[in-house]
Amino acid sequence: MIKKYKKGKKTKDPLKFFFFFLPWLSPLSYLFLIFAFVRWLRKISIKKMFNPRLSFFNLSLFLLIGTIIVSVIFSIDFNLSLKTFFVFFSYVVVLTITRGYAKEGVSEKNLNSILKAILAGTAVITGFGIIQYLLNLNFEVKIPLLSFGIYTKKGGISSTFGNPNRFAKYLVLTFPFILVFLEKNKKERPILITLLFATAFCFWLTKCLGGIGAAGVIFLIFVMRRNFKLGTFLLGAGVFLFLVKFDFLLSIINTYGTVDERVYTWENIIWPMFKNHPFFGTGLGTYRIASSSFSSKLALHSHAHNLYFNYLIEIGIFGLGSLILLIGSFLKGCLEKLKKTDPETKLIIEGCFLAIVGALIHATVETFIDYFQVGLLFFAIIGFGIGLMEKQEKILPTTR
Repeated sequence: MIKKYKKGKKTKDPLKFFFFFLPWLSPLSYLFLIFAFVRWLRKISIKKMFNPRLSFFNLSLFLLIGTIIVSVIFSIDFNLSLKTFFVFFSYVVVLTITRGYAKEGVSEKNLNSILKAILAGTAVITGFGIIQYLLNLNFEVKIPLLSFGIYTKKGGISSTFGNPNRFAKYLVLTFPFILVFLEKNKKERPILITLLFATAFCFWLTKCLGGIGAAGVIFLIFVMRRNFKLGTFLLGAGVFLFLVKFDFLLSIINTYGTVDERVYTWENIIWPMFKNHPFFGTGLGTYRIASSSFSSKLALHSHAHNLYFNYLIEIGIFGLGSLILLIGSFLKGCLEKLKKTDPETKLIIEGCFLAIVGALIHATVETFIDYFQVGLLFFAIIGFGIGLMEKQEKILPTTR
């Protein structure tokens, strides 16, 4: 259980404001992240940070950082990879900060307030999304450090993200926390139920099939953990609907997706690029440049529309392997702690687990963490989960 501060002691967590402003007023969010980083540096314990007993998660993280550095050094465009490395380094910083906060720095009450700030930010962007849909808004504001866009593309709303897929990516990460807080906070259920329906409605309005599918799996896992029979029934109903309405669903996929382009790219571009740079890739952030040599109208040159293929090309088999080890060790630790942890902490860990599982599912058709705000939240959630697990047990058990 997370230790509580003494009665009367008040703390102001800049992380609350970082998460609240992250999806809709990002410059202000980044400012609060700097405050959180400075505060973390003042409280850091070098001895605890560099514990000689390295967990498998730590080992995977160091391996990932190392392979990415090598990929930058041998990149086909060093300057571009170096710039992208600072983005990735920001992810590591956020993971480290949230990990430290969950492990050492906050009380249970403050941690809950940080997670509620994530949901408050979600409420803001779902509100923007619904207003966009009702008023059919399309506009963009661009000033230094701020790009604020509301568009409707291919019939899908984008809220404040300028792209429906990005909006859906963010919702995939926050959706599980709505579910676990519904069970955790009975007094706030009316608000949470409203947010749940607003989020589900926005998922549908994005027309992002990967995000909708990921949210469906998250909900199914959540239900099955509490009522296996009901979950099995929902799974069976979903499979039956898929088989009966296969042609209709296929028409929807063809309408809102780029199936042919993605399959063509995966079959005809990914493999040749991988063969040329198998171990450390073409360099972090260089997919667009590397794929440009394959001139084809069917190819997708912005990114691979698949996180695993995208990183396979950019950081090679070693980089992708270390990323999979990192996430795999996190998920394994979550499953172990879900059997042993106290009920309060268990719900938060479950939320972290479901968020990352949903992201991994969505990542089969999107790169997912290529968008900075989504990437920050993705690694922040991993940090929270790892920190809570380490608080229960001084160090995450080593995978054997």
